[in-house]
Amino acid sequence: MLVFSCKEQVSDTSEEVATTEAESGHPSLVLTKKGVRDIRANLGNIPIFDKSLAETKAEVDAEIEVGILVPVPKDFSGGYTHQRHKQNFYMMQKAGVLYQILDDEKYATYVKDMLMAYAKLYPTLPVHPQTRSYARGKLFWQCLNDANWLVYSAQAYDCVYDWLSQKIVMF
Repeated sequence: MLVFSCKEQVSDTSEEVATTEAESGHPSLVLTKKGVRDIRANLGNIPIFDKSLAETKAEVDAEIEVGILVPVPKDFSGGYTHQRHKQNFYMMQKAGVLYQILDDEKYATYVKDMLMAYAKLYPTLPVHPQTRSYARGKLFWQCLNDANWLVYSAQAYDCVYDWLSQKIVMF
């Protein structure tokens, strides 16, 4: 088998390698370290972004005031437990992004506390009690919703990964 490339071979200098290594790590799923630096550098310069950031901050701050709520699942779409778990994954993801942009530990703490609450609850759960779906999840009545929860939660975890590594010892 032969492999060809149209890209010209460029040798890495030690400076390029150091930059690449510094940019690797977390966050890396949706945000990157460079992206976060660029966002921070432009705060106050893009009114529509600043407005969205303020609205998101107010929304997450209000959820932090409510506290961590991870009820035992029992409802279909639209029911309290379904909506609460859905709200949780959205808020975790937003809090993770806020932590990266604002460098405020209260958002990282919120993500950590929420993940720890789920880590305690999840192993105790059987499949969801609603049997309408052939592919039930544990948090939601269909596993597709559980997959959505995992995507948003993974993004939140990615945003606080380095903070967690410095603050707590995992297991």
